[in-house]
Amino acid sequence: MLKRELCLSQTETGYRASFFAMASDCEVLIESDSWAVASQIGGLVAEEVWRLQDKYSRYQPESWLSQLNQSSGQWCSLDSETAGLFDFIDQIYDLSNGLFDPTSGILRRVWLFDGQHSIPDQSEVEPLLSSIGWREVKRTADKIKLPKGFELDLGGLVKEWAADKALAMLQAASLNEPVLINLGGDLRVSGPRKNQQPWSVGVRDPQKESSTVQVALSQGGIATSGDEHRFIEYQGKRYGHLLNPKTGWPIPDAPRSATVAAPTCLLSGVLSSLALLKGGEATSFLERQNVLHWVQNA
Repeated sequence: MLKRELCLSQTETGYRASFFAMASDCEVLIESDSWAVASQIGGLVAEEVWRLQDKYSRYQPESWLSQLNQSSGQWCSLDSETAGLFDFIDQIYDLSNGLFDPTSGILRRVWLFDGQHSIPDQSEVEPLLSSIGWREVKRTADKIKLPKGFELDLGGLVKEWAADKALAMLQAASLNEPVLINLGGDLRVSGPRKNQQPWSVGVRDPQKESSTVQVALSQGGIATSGDEHRFIEYQGKRYGHLLNPKTGWPIPDAPRSATVAAPTCLLSGVLSSLALLKGGEATSFLERQNVLHWVQNA
């Protein structure tokens, strides 16, 4: 069992609940005068994020997702929560013309992005393409079957989804203190702060590398996709970690990062990922979505 701790500390305007989940440092900023209420809020958020990690992590052998991947070729149970997420993925898949494909994680077998300065050969990539294809996954209302040899990787959206679901849990419990949920840089706010002012959030400055700009956030979420820590430099060329499931190779001309503010953290994360998958058309794609965005080009 993973060691899990929640640390609650006081701030100028309330409390900060800190914990580690989904390979990220996470925090909840809580504007409340009550330690007990802040502790309850922080605990509920952490438990919800940990629950989703336990269910959908591909790194935990006992998770539902790992069990599904190990049972490819067989029918497995599908609950309503996961079915709803998969319905959303259907929409993203269509919006991206098949570029957002949760079965494409299998490509990590040859694209390691572990600090090595080498890339796979086409002969290594090609055999994996036959095990990619979201539309090949069979589903009923309560069952799912992956084709033999297929895998699902939901790392591209579960963290953002968790931020939204944690906030929904607080609202269902009538815990209405202003909060900012930060899961490794993916943010969701409950609304404005206690003084009705927006939260001030730092996002990557598209004009100056390693700099940030402050953004006023009163509702919704913000998420960033980028290759700052996951890329390969090979023979003078940079290969980012977002791969085209149709070719098995990185998206050409993709920006270094895309940050999006949208009504939910999940939508923010999806749009930022789709922007990178659009390559050189990232900015024009986001402009058509009518969302606030920041794109850092190479």
